Amino acid sequence: DYAIAQFRFLVRLLLVHGAWNYNRLSKLVPYCFYKNITLYLISFWFAIYNGFSGQPIFERWTLALYNVIFTSIPPFVLGLFDQDITANGRLHKPSLYIPSQSGKGFNTKVFWMWIGMAMFHSATLFFIIFYGLQHESAVANGQVVGMWYIGSTIYAATVITVSLKAAVESEYWTWVTHVAIWGSIASWFIFLATYSHFWPTFPVGVEMFGLDYVLYSTFVFYLSFMLGPGICMLPDLIWKSFKHTLRPSEVDNAKKEEKEEKRMKSRGYNRIEQATPETAVERACKQCCPFLTSSVQVQLKTNANDFEMQNLQKKN
Repeated sequence: DYAIAQFRFLVRLLLVHGAWNYNRLSKLVPYCFYKNITLYLISFWFAIYNGFSGQPIFERWTLALYNVIFTSIPPFVLGLFDQDITANGRLHKPSLYIPSQSGKGFNTKVFWMWIGMAMFHSATLFFIIFYGLQHESAVANGQVVGMWYIGSTIYAATVITVSLKAAVESEYWTWVTHVAIWGSIASWFIFLATYSHFWPTFPVGVEMFGLDYVLYSTFVFYLSFMLGPGICMLPDLIWKSFKHTLRPSEVDNAKKEEKEEKRMKSRGYNRIEQATPETAVERACKQCCPFLTSSVQVQLKTNANDFEMQNLQKKN
């Protein structure tokens, strides 16, 4: 719920912050489902090969810390900082609010597309790495890799994949976004190098003892966590390129205009004037709310004019 002091504040609240929050939630909610399904469905694929015995493929503490450390920050970045169009751009084009009204960003179809994507990513990561390591591989000291090696390799590829998915969905990059996404990937490798030496000093992680040396000394580990996420992200990148190039939406066109405007600004030109509440209200009445009566439209414009006059008086 929101409380506003005057009715004119509703323009920016709806057209800018309302649209931003809708877009953020449209990514945050399905992304949380996606990243958990991607990981935990891998245990189902593994159960097919262990006779549904209940044997886990991931070590218990790495599994428990998945939502606590390794993939906890990207959802916050998507839900707090992401924005597709600047505030001035949305005030100039109030019609960009229409997709929020019609529910195009999040609906049943979009939700099941995310679920299908999670199933595809989990199957891709598991079967590519599992069959790639089905023949026992030897490390430098002559030892043979085992189940925890395969599980940790799949786990690393999963953390990288879901972090890259957040990167693909992010449309507004700041230093916080970079820290959240690349820091999430780095946190797993730092944890692996530390946790692999807990035992016998601490009575945990006996299965992971010395595993960092085994993983970091084999070429197939690096090949797996690069090949798996690369194959997973390829359809996403192709679809986004196709959509933005051949089937652009009004939002996509507005993004292109903003990029062109930034390019023109850097050369000393300024094509788009600063949007004011009066112009925003007038465009909103024409594009989004044609059903409003003329008296309501006049009142909205009057409130916007009063707001402009107060700003001029303060400046003087």
